[in-house]
Amino acid sequence: MSDPVDISGTSDRKFDLIPRLNGIPYGREMQGHILELAALIYRKELPSRAQGQKTIPEKSEKYVSVKDCDGILQMIENTFRRDGAFLLPWEMDRRLIEKTTERRIYAAALDLAADYGEANRTAEPLTGGHRKAQAPLITALACLYAQARNEHVYAFDLDYSNMGGTNNHFYKVLCAAEGRSETFDSENKPVHDDLYRRAMVLTDRSARILAEIPRERILSAAPGARVESLRVGGDEVRYIGIGIPPDAVEGIPGAIHRAFENVTRDLGLHNHPYAKKEDLAEKKGFGGGVASFRLGEPGTPYHVAANAADEKISDRKILIGKERLSGYFYAQKEGSVSARYEDARTAVDYLRQVESVLSYYEGFYHIGPDVDSDRAPPIATLVDQARLSHIPAPDDLRGLLANSYERDLKERNISLSREDQALAGLLFLKYPYPDYVTDTLMDSDFPMMVGIARNVAERNQAAVLGTLPPNHPDRAFIAETPLWGMGIKFHNIKGFNADLKHEATNAILGTLADDVLKGGLRDAGIDEKNVCVAHYGGGQFLLVALPVVAAPEGGGHSLIEGGRMRALEEAVERRLERLNALRIGAFLARHQLPLVEDSLANKTLGDIPNGDEKERGWKDGLSVTTAVVNLPLKSESFRAERNVGGALAHIIQDAVNKAATEKDSRLRAAFEQKTRVAPPVPAMF
Repeated sequence: MSDPVDISGTSDRKFDLIPRLNGIPYGREMQGHILELAALIYRKELPSRAQGQKTIPEKSEKYVSVKDCDGILQMIENTFRRDGAFLLPWEMDRRLIEKTTERRIYAAALDLAADYGEANRTAEPLTGGHRKAQAPLITALACLYAQARNEHVYAFDLDYSNMGGTNNHFYKVLCAAEGRSETFDSENKPVHDDLYRRAMVLTDRSARILAEIPRERILSAAPGARVESLRVGGDEVRYIGIGIPPDAVEGIPGAIHRAFENVTRDLGLHNHPYAKKEDLAEKKGFGGGVASFRLGEPGTPYHVAANAADEKISDRKILIGKERLSGYFYAQKEGSVSARYEDARTAVDYLRQVESVLSYYEGFYHIGPDVDSDRAPPIATLVDQARLSHIPAPDDLRGLLANSYERDLKERNISLSREDQALAGLLFLKYPYPDYVTDTLMDSDFPMMVGIARNVAERNQAAVLGTLPPNHPDRAFIAETPLWGMGIKFHNIKGFNADLKHEATNAILGTLADDVLKGGLRDAGIDEKNVCVAHYGGGQFLLVALPVVAAPEGGGHSLIEGGRMRALEEAVERRLERLNALRIGAFLARHQLPLVEDSLANKTLGDIPNGDEKERGWKDGLSVTTAVVNLPLKSESFRAERNVGGALAHIIQDAVNKAATEKDSRLRAAFEQKTRVAPPVPAMF
């Protein structure tokens, strides 16, 4: 059997264009940044990725060339060698702009651009570090720094344990404290949404405290070192350590684990149930595992080092669980957990203890409330002022920010050419940051975009209804369908991580976003400018779409009706089926990735067993659940205007989670019916 043809033919594939970046972590993301820098600094055209270009010229007067990229790389390395300090991407960009423009761009113009950028680089709330979208370039630059300076730079990876179970733990305690006996419904979903959100806040505050510990322990072991923390996944954080003596590295993870255990002990978070399997004793409680590896270690590819760290983290989590069970850390009090779930007074006392401990550690680590920056105008305000009739794409948003920056320059009597404005814009025109794995919107920016889509939908609704006669057949649909929401959950990402590892799983996620989801939009005839898609971690995507699209200057309107949304769901299913039929070897070769095991080469993606043992057999390969909902534009539930986007996003998530539970029940029942063994037929004599 031959492999199926490419399922879309229009994917924007990523290719290795700059040989010197081979082996650098996130080399392709760094490559994209260097290509953009080279285009703006040398004022040349970028190679055409739309044509699937796999090479760039060695030298060229018109196009960015290998020589140009090598020149940018050389400047980065020389800056590290000369200055001796590590620079973050936006700091390095400014240094290169200053170096190559011969003071053509005023410092005041770059200061203003940096202010715009700072407004869009607020700390990630769960960890207090850099946001996930910034992690690739920071990690890649750290590796280039290590190579340029011939220094050791280390990554310390943290993976939290049982955050879902900790949410459930706090939720059950809150229910007991308030006398609400019913906690979860028949589908194991929280009955009291208000209390579950309060529980999540307690979990997040606990996680935020743990996030400070690695930084503090690294600096304790290596005073004078520099540490940058990065959110790299849903429950994953990375700490880049620069200036750490190699002989100090080995003891740091153990010191972090001991400090974790002290905090989680004080919070009473050692022995509540594991979310996915409550009777799995060694995974009870909350905490995390940490492992370190050297960035850019000669002879060890990044993906090999990162995968080895993942395995160490998994092993360490199990070891910590067993040490908890043995009483190594402190004497377990199993009865106290159930009492907190059943007795109101015990629950109230425990919550007071938790609040006291959280406040103490928040003070100790100087963790304060997030402060919104007002250095640049809010993007939602710029969109409203532009009166757009479609959901703005990233290029639209960057254009609005660039126009605002230009106006601010004029107010300050600063004159810059268009080319120099674009160059200065490198310091802020990465916003909103795309998710580097899927090239969709980041989950942190999706609520803002849902709020923007809501305002656009309201304008379209009013504009179109104002032009239609009372008996027009479209009036009812337009009035009753304010905004579409769609949740998409691709299942078994855990299984792909286990068998193919992170880099290949990232390629899978990119294909799901590009070929399956965006390809499905094309199949259903839905223009991407009327849609916003965000990656919510793992295999989950959320989408909003405008049901009513107003043509400019009174040119009529078009509709995205329920039938079109159903066609999108069907297209996603159809494309996923074709993706499952691809051979693993061919898929990895297409993405220039190595095989973990030769035995996988001729298997298909649909053969990857489910990572959850309970779902193995009936949920292998890639499967998907979708749910389409009609989102209300105005509701008493959404009085707080700034929270409306988040509230609408939760409606989409709840809908797809419910659909997934129902679909799983049907699939499991069908599988059990199919595999049920019939009783033996009695022997005939």
